[in-house]
Amino acid sequence: MEHQETIWVVGDIHGSYDPLKRLITELRKRDVLRGEKIRKIIFIGDYIDYGPSSKEVLDLLMNLEYETVFLAGNHEDLLLHYCKKSYFYEEYGNMWFNGNGGQDTVLSFNPDPEVYKKVQQHPIESHHSGSREFQPGDYTFEKKYMDFFNNLVYSHVELLDFETNPLKLAFSHAGLDASRSLEEQLALKTYDQFHDYVQKNNIFMKNFNLWSREEPKEKYGDYVVIQGHTPTELLPDYYKNVGKFKPESGLPYFKFLKPITRTGYEDYSELYYLDGDFKDLISINIDTGAALGKYLTAIGFSPDMAWERTVKVMQVACSLKDRARQAELKTYRVKVNPFGKGA
Repeated sequence: MEHQETIWVVGDIHGSYDPLKRLITELRKRDVLRGEKIRKIIFIGDYIDYGPSSKEVLDLLMNLEYETVFLAGNHEDLLLHYCKKSYFYEEYGNMWFNGNGGQDTVLSFNPDPEVYKKVQQHPIESHHSGSREFQPGDYTFEKKYMDFFNNLVYSHVELLDFETNPLKLAFSHAGLDASRSLEEQLALKTYDQFHDYVQKNNIFMKNFNLWSREEPKEKYGDYVVIQGHTPTELLPDYYKNVGKFKPESGLPYFKFLKPITRTGYEDYSELYYLDGDFKDLISINIDTGAALGKYLTAIGFSPDMAWERTVKVMQVACSLKDRARQAELKTYRVKVNPFGKGA
């Protein structure tokens, strides 16, 4: 069997350790047993919060044997504002602990009974009210975990050179800002670079690439943006028209210049976007609602996608109610314009 190197991208995890382990195990099987060699795994951010196992998630990720890229999500950014007592604490660091899952993460990393008691006695207040029990910087993490958080990147780019069909991918936790320079946004790699840019340009952070839920209407230059942040189940709350996409399906969302009006299935293992085209693909949202008990998703880009017009999709259920369902793994091949000419 000819070995094909695949770049895999994993969506928002949110402390869902068991589904993540199931996903990584399946990727290893494909790598070792099926010749689907892994070139790199890119994680889109939001490793922590809401789920019960943020520490276990980081322990797994930090010890992967593959080449990896870890993007910052808004939840890791919130944690850093909290721990650093940053300029953004009042608006964002405080928000992390009060209502955005920070309490779950504190408990995951610290089994001290006194911390449990303190958190239990401390009600979750509004996002803008100061925590009387936990002030900024009161809770810290072991150095190896802080090193992980501090080394997260705020954007990443890959060029997939498929002979005559190159594909530029830009990775961002949430949507890029179409009104600002694409080159400047993709050059922001570190916490300091990102927040210096935000302050210098007087940007409202919820409109920028850690938080934006704005519907992209045009392509970002020559790039297809791979993002997470907004669970696909909730897209109708933010997007005017999702075409034939079914939010309840739990699938990643492929955003084209025009909404898809024709879809199809073949043996329920391939989803066809019959009137889509890669050249018109704006973005792919792979946050399929792990935090909501839906699915943790990985998508794969490999050389055969140039002529097969396919993106691999692998999903693990994250139901917190039905333990048996957590073992469920689904695979799809999303096929764009399968009967058209050219990729």
